[in-house]
Amino acid sequence: MVTLRQDSNGNFIARKRLPDDVREEYGRLYGARFEAKFLARASLGRQIAQQKFHQWATEVEQRVEAIRKAQRGEGIDLIVSKRLRWRASGIYGSSRVTRATPAIQ
Repeated sequence: MVTLRQDSNGNFIARKRLPDDVREEYGRLYGARFEAKFLARASLGRQIAQQKFHQWATEVEQRVEAIRKAQRGEGIDLIVSKRLRWRASGIYGSSRVTRATPAIQ
């Protein structure tokens, strides 16, 4: 499990070790070969940093899963991918989402 923590400067950081079976391909596609790193400046505040952290963690997991599916010759389920991104952003299933009001003509 990846956790968000603060460094000595107050910045929010996290590191996720990449699985052995996807390291080479992940490195070729995204640059990082051993671990994915997250950094958010302290000026963002904890709440926004946590939201961005969850989005980042979801994105890394999706990349790893996509590489594994490509290695197996399977496709990517775009609906599941979209739902995971919504959940990570805090929008999916949130009571904060409201319907847009129709334009008055």
